[in-house]
Amino acid sequence: MIPRGTSFDNIREVLVSSKSGFRDIADVSVEGRKIFSREVKAVKVVCKSTKALGENAKRLTKETEVEQVLEEDIRYSCLYLLETGAVPCQWCQLQVREIGVSEASVTNTYAATSSPTATPVDGIPELRIIAFSWMAFGERSSPNAARDPISVIAVARNDGQERTFVRSDLSDRDVIVRFVEFLKKFDPHIVAGFESNRVGWPYLMERAKLSGASLDVGRIGSSPHMSVYGHVSITGRVSMDVFNYADELPEVKVKTIENVAEFLGITVSTILPDELELSTAWSKSDSRHHLEDCTLNRARATLEMAKRFLEFGIELSSLTCMPLDQVAAAAVGHRVDLYLMKEAHTQGHLIPHRIERPYMRYQGAIVLEPQKGLHENVVALDFTSMYPNLMILYNLSPDTFVPIHEEIDSDQCWLIEGPGHRFRKSPPGLYKRALTNLIAFRNSVKDKLKSASLSDSERRILAERERAVKVITNGCYGYAGWPGARWYVREVAESAATLGRLSISRVIQRCRDVDLTVIYADTDAVFVNHDKDKVDALLRWVSENLHMDIRPDKMYQRVLFTEAKKKYAGLLVDGTIDIVGMEVVRGDWSEIARDIQERVIEMILTEGSLDKAKEYALTAISQVRRGKIELQDFIIWKSLTKPIEEYNVRAPHVEVARKYLTLGRELVPGDKIGYVVTTKGTKLHEKAQPYFAVAPDQVDREYYISNQVVPVVARVLGVFNIGEDQLVSGEQHSLT
Repeated sequence: MIPRGTSFDNIREVLVSSKSGFRDIADVSVEGRKIFSREVKAVKVVCKSTKALGENAKRLTKETEVEQVLEEDIRYSCLYLLETGAVPCQWCQLQVREIGVSEASVTNTYAATSSPTATPVDGIPELRIIAFSWMAFGERSSPNAARDPISVIAVARNDGQERTFVRSDLSDRDVIVRFVEFLKKFDPHIVAGFESNRVGWPYLMERAKLSGASLDVGRIGSSPHMSVYGHVSITGRVSMDVFNYADELPEVKVKTIENVAEFLGITVSTILPDELELSTAWSKSDSRHHLEDCTLNRARATLEMAKRFLEFGIELSSLTCMPLDQVAAAAVGHRVDLYLMKEAHTQGHLIPHRIERPYMRYQGAIVLEPQKGLHENVVALDFTSMYPNLMILYNLSPDTFVPIHEEIDSDQCWLIEGPGHRFRKSPPGLYKRALTNLIAFRNSVKDKLKSASLSDSERRILAERERAVKVITNGCYGYAGWPGARWYVREVAESAATLGRLSISRVIQRCRDVDLTVIYADTDAVFVNHDKDKVDALLRWVSENLHMDIRPDKMYQRVLFTEAKKKYAGLLVDGTIDIVGMEVVRGDWSEIARDIQERVIEMILTEGSLDKAKEYALTAISQVRRGKIELQDFIIWKSLTKPIEEYNVRAPHVEVARKYLTLGRELVPGDKIGYVVTTKGTKLHEKAQPYFAVAPDQVDREYYISNQVVPVVARVLGVFNIGEDQLVSGEQHSLT
């Protein structure tokens, strides 16, 4: 807490007095600290219990001689890590005394008699990992935990053992009991699932309660429970939802277990019937065995994903001081928050309260209008950690910001052109120190990765460590403008954005000065024609004049820019196709539209044939019109972003979601709604029907041609002046 004036002795006397009402005070001391840019004398109060800490902090807020009480809103486990310097998922040493075996499912129990100290040991211990998958089905809708029992639970362990527990009667109690027994006998350190936080564990928890089964999978005989960041916690074990880690894969647009597994090179083999056909499939012995196999294959895939993501999760956990089961579920802002709390404590800063504020807009990054057309031999030049480096260069930090009313010599601060914000040149601010440490750490990891003597496991660990540092480093800029940030000063984010625009603008002007064609620019990257000598000279100029690094990121043999920003596709020199922003990489368009657009892009980039691309598009349109396309290719998927009752618009997916409800299906934000546009009705929301309730002859094919296929093809062919009205004309064009 921060006392008013010099009232430390008075406060100490109050705290230690037996008549004051404060209890279980272990120690009271005074320390020099910083709160933003202000140097203060802070009183540190150590309590003997977490209960006393909360009660004493609440009483102190009412003391007239106390200006502010801080750090009482931090989770106690986090406070312990900050105070002791202990780091999750890292080896440490400490002195202990044995206190014997407790009721918990552990080998032995010890009491710490010293604070832990980090031990420089790399490598992951032999952890026991179990992955589970489950299947339930509803008679008329998606499964509802209040009504529909679990039919199968499949598990796969990293020791090679697998089991499938199948319901034999109307109750799923026996399935849950056998699953729990198998899990507890293995005594895993990590329990993994796919969408287990949002769907899997909540469903099992509800079914266990209704069936009278005990779901005591924790090490103290406890059931899973909801915890911070929306993750499910299992006492004594890590509950790992690999779906959360899949969010770190921007290459996978639609995060299904099949798509994520395919990206990672994992075989799933889960060709399942439609969810509304599961009940029928379950009633037939041959198809029931298939469903059991599919569930087990999903458990196997989940286990492989958990093993792939584990090293990254461990590195991210140790970097941010967030426990392994929380770090994946937490948003980037919360990860950066914890990292900065660790840095702030080390640097002697008091940690301010988190206060929710309204979002205040500011001008963002520069995005140049692209030169529409097909371009050969293009290189994308990317600034290395542009915003973090700018924040370091100009000491942008909440504790270095100079308010407009404060007088300061102009030579002692940086003046940011445009918004006119000022930041002290010295001493280094919290952000500068934190980012400098991150970048230095990342560079040291990169240097280690260059060693030819590394084993495969060492190389993997270092690569994931470098990736984790990159995630937090790049997240610091966005954190600065996040209203939930503990160290929120909007002027910091606004100044970083301003300096970013200025840096890109100077690079663009330099390119023009040396006759290097700029085709496109976006945020921290510039696309130019690849004249090697001029590009090399530009890199040197940036280093010498802007004091930052800009490096070739992607080399394109051929790249197609549409008239729209952030929508382009290119053929990389390694033969792969890089597509950004196009409908083909978006999950909210029908499969038929995305497939046709992707094929048109491939023909133009790889074959250089506009005629073939147009001919293919015309043929595909004809096939749609003649009913030669599978029904599943017409399904459009959109996610609910809020509870259904909060929607006031009659959008197609909203109206279809309401139809889902009439079938008994429960919906929550994040659920994906699949629908097909039919010939029923006149307005679009009337024509949209649940995909499982549509017959092939009910599809409004002309709608899909006019509103799905033609627009996405015209997005590409429009670059060559082939508009929507010409796609059916057969007119010939040339790329040259």
